Amino acid sequence: MREFATEPPVEVRVGDALGEGAATVAIAESCTGGLIGSLLTDVPGSSEYFDRSLVTYSYDAKLTALG
Repeated sequence: MREFATEPPVEVRVGDALGEGAATVAIAESCTGGLIGSLLTDVPGSSEYFDRSLVTYSYDAKLTALG
């Protein structure tokens, strides 16, 4: 599907925006199972803006780690 896209993937655009503003990102994921963090860290240089990610899948884990 990407071969028909005219814009870079969203993870590249997010990384570009974060890099321009000297900002970082941290993510809390559940049902995605870590997909968002995986996509963002697939971009070369993402260690400059990707701070951390928590994947809390069970209800108890969400309460314990995320409140």
